[in-house]
Amino acid sequence: MIRIFISFFIFLTVLEADIFDHLKKIENKTNGHSIRNVDFIYMINLDIRPEKYARSCKQLLEYNIKPFRFSAINGWQDFTLEIINDVGVKYRIGMDPIEAFRFDTPNKIPRQEKMSEVGESYLGFGTLGTLGCAMSHISVMQDALDSGYDTIWIMEDDIEVLQNPHKISGLIDELDRQVGKNNWDILFTDRDWREASGNPLIAKGRCPRPDMDNRIFERYRKEYCYDEKISKDFRRIGARFATHSMIIRRSGIIKLLDYYKTHSIFLPIDLENYVSLEIHRYTVLEDVVSNQLLAPSDNASLLRNK
Repeated sequence: MIRIFISFFIFLTVLEADIFDHLKKIENKTNGHSIRNVDFIYMINLDIRPEKYARSCKQLLEYNIKPFRFSAINGWQDFTLEIINDVGVKYRIGMDPIEAFRFDTPNKIPRQEKMSEVGESYLGFGTLGTLGCAMSHISVMQDALDSGYDTIWIMEDDIEVLQNPHKISGLIDELDRQVGKNNWDILFTDRDWREASGNPLIAKGRCPRPDMDNRIFERYRKEYCYDEKISKDFRRIGARFATHSMIIRRSGIIKLLDYYKTHSIFLPIDLENYVSLEIHRYTVLEDVVSNQLLAPSDNASLLRNK
């Protein structure tokens, strides 16, 4: 009887696919995509946006830095309904029935509703470009883990180089000295995401997820609002927007991948990034590589028909 139960459990596990069944594998990876203290440099770029990759690379090549281009996942073109529903959060009894989006029609137009259908998959956003962005980041992190890297640099293709990027190598040395090599997971190469005006957009608190406590005092608990200057070079943070340029240690890669294995995708990648309180995040105090002001977003629904 026990053997029958175990076999049935394995059968169900095989049937229920998840995020990691749909990651994009990297093939024919080349060398030369590193700097001191960074084992590998990735840049996420859609095939339909070669001009964005060229613009970003041109800035980096001035410093002889050559990121490896990861052909990003286009959520509208690359995902079937089956994949979308595999990677989203499946509503279960006991979850908080918050407002979310379902993709369950052939044209993949999202329908916003209060979560109610047990076993149905939901996302906290309505654009498949956002889902493609998340899956691209997860694919890159899985590649880095499989490759045995200790430290990686992940960029998106809308960066702005504001100082010599080789400064990052020294900043990693300094952060190691200040907090310990094993005591930080992510270092953002700018202070905050910049609005069109150039002013920082500050994130406070976390967005709700159906599988987590969403009481108001939990959302704004001090850990999510944490913001402390620890030296002339760094601050430690809780929440922040954007994932355009991040140095990630192997410890951070493992924590983020484990998080997605447990929780699936519900929020955009930058919001999921700080939901886990176990991940130790730092930023520089003087921007080195930040986001391009007024850069067009590739997460918008206009990519659906391209």
